[in-house]
Amino acid sequence: MKKNFYHIYSFLILSLFLSSLGISHAQTVVRPECDDLGENDVLYYASSFSGSNNYSLSLKGLFNASLTTTFEFNEDAYFIITDTEIHLKGTLTLLTNGNTQFPVGSQWFMDVRMNATSYNTPNIQLGQGTDLTDLWKYYEIDYNAFELYSVTTPSYIITLVSPPQPYFQYGTGANNKNISEFGGYSVLRWEQGSLGDDGHISIALDEQCVFTAPTAEIAGDLDLCPGASDNLTIELTGDAPWTVEYTKDNVAQTALVINTSPYQLPVTEAGQYVLTAVKDANDNSGSVSGTASVGIYTKPSIATLPSDISVCEGETASVTIEFTGEAPFTLIYNDGTTDVTVTSNDGADKVLALAAGTYNFISIEDKNCSSNINKAVAVNEGETLDLSINTPDMACFSDGLITLTAGSTGAAISPEGWSLVSGSGDLVDNGLSATYNPSLSDAEVTIAFAASNSCTASKKVEKTIKIYNPIASFEITPTPENGEYSPGIEYTFTPIDQSQASYAWNFGDGSVSSQKVATHTFSEKGEFFIGLEVFSTDDVCSAESNVKIAISVKNNIYVPNVFSPTSSNPENNVVKVYGQNILDDNFNFEIYNRWGSLVYSTKNLNEAQNQGWNGSSDGESKENNVFTYVVRGEFENGQTFEKTGTITLAK
Repeated sequence: MKKNFYHIYSFLILSLFLSSLGISHAQTVVRPECDDLGENDVLYYASSFSGSNNYSLSLKGLFNASLTTTFEFNEDAYFIITDTEIHLKGTLTLLTNGNTQFPVGSQWFMDVRMNATSYNTPNIQLGQGTDLTDLWKYYEIDYNAFELYSVTTPSYIITLVSPPQPYFQYGTGANNKNISEFGGYSVLRWEQGSLGDDGHISIALDEQCVFTAPTAEIAGDLDLCPGASDNLTIELTGDAPWTVEYTKDNVAQTALVINTSPYQLPVTEAGQYVLTAVKDANDNSGSVSGTASVGIYTKPSIATLPSDISVCEGETASVTIEFTGEAPFTLIYNDGTTDVTVTSNDGADKVLALAAGTYNFISIEDKNCSSNINKAVAVNEGETLDLSINTPDMACFSDGLITLTAGSTGAAISPEGWSLVSGSGDLVDNGLSATYNPSLSDAEVTIAFAASNSCTASKKVEKTIKIYNPIASFEITPTPENGEYSPGIEYTFTPIDQSQASYAWNFGDGSVSSQKVATHTFSEKGEFFIGLEVFSTDDVCSAESNVKIAISVKNNIYVPNVFSPTSSNPENNVVKVYGQNILDDNFNFEIYNRWGSLVYSTKNLNEAQNQGWNGSSDGESKENNVFTYVVRGEFENGQTFEKTGTITLAK
């Protein structure tokens, strides 16, 4: 039963309680509606209870011992039948054989509760045979839940006691009615104070409102194209709106709220769709049935097409179309001006002959679905084979391997090999590329490559490469004794390789030169890095070298062995003392003639190194002769020296 029915029952219990206290009852009864029923409940209204031949309630001797009083239910009365009980409730009007002057008045209230039983005996009083037994149901009147009293005089209460046959029975064919009609009947035993007698309830029912549980059924197996949508149909009964729960592949989906039947459920995904529950507008659960399966077709396609195809002049390209899907197939492509349709009813491959041009393959359709292709295929008409060798025109020997790659125009080429036209290095053939390792003797090499293609016979191309091998080593002159260079002396720097385009010298003391052969005088002692960098033509290659030299001043002394006062070189007109690291102190320079006589003497180092002896003594010029000298002194490091020798005077 629904909650409104329990509300009705609660009102009945309250009425009994109020009756026991002598408290007045409300005279208005609120009838339930069909929507208030529970599953398997049946509702009747009082308009079905009355009739000229069938009175709702008759009580013998109520107001007159010899008469039967009858009542008719008013419009507010109702009759609810469930699987377990019956409620009969509402107000009544006193009709016949009632003392209308009786203080209790003509308006009465009745509330009867009856419980289901397993009793199944025909009502002989109604003339029903055993063949009608299965059309009847039997309910026992609950005498503790029975009320009948005057509305205007609630204290005037009629109670029931158990009669010989305490059953209320209803079914088709009751009350001697036609088998298609419905009715109910019960024998009563009433009491009012000290009074009491028999009575009965006899009801003929023509209208009914029966609870019907909602139902939902799904149907409509589908096969969809990828990305497409279609509908599954759900048929519903009962009161809208409905709430329907369902699963896809046993996974619960979002519940549906449906306002009309049939309902179209949109689907896009493959799976098995099953309804699991349904409720109507009154939150009543019902039954569900049916399953629906959704499948997804495989999207039709064609095998991968090439992006570019080369053909010879005047020829066509053969493009094979391989279909995947379910025949028949329809392929659409554009040839640059017009859409072209290709069909394959049995799914067999199609071979297209395409002339030079660009073709846009648009779509493919099979028996079930279609899909876009959007693939462009360019058919290029082959040009006359043109070969090239890709490598620089110049290379450096120091870089080692030279890589060469073949270039071409037109259709794809078939290499026929690389060959060395001139050169003495090693050539390695790698198909469309090669490597060349130059030798020291290579100044220029020529390499050839030959190939053919589908449109052109064998063709050869040559490439000449100039190879530079600059050398940056050099010589220094004059070569010093013991490998030690001295300041104040001009040295000449000469490159071994004088065939390069430019030279850059760096002497390590801040001085540079761009001369091919350079000269330089060091003014200070120390260690210096002499660097030379040489550059080939266009600066393609370069080489550099560095040599460290030491510029030093040693303890040394030197006296020339010949001089001539008449020489054109002033430096040779006199005889001087040369040397480094000589102290002024303790210096003595003496010259003797062949007889041992002193002809020149000085203790002044500056005089001996800058003026010297001019070949005169005591104002007299000496003739050609050989003289002996002695020079004594001390170096800066404390080392003493004494050097003797001969000097030839030549005029």
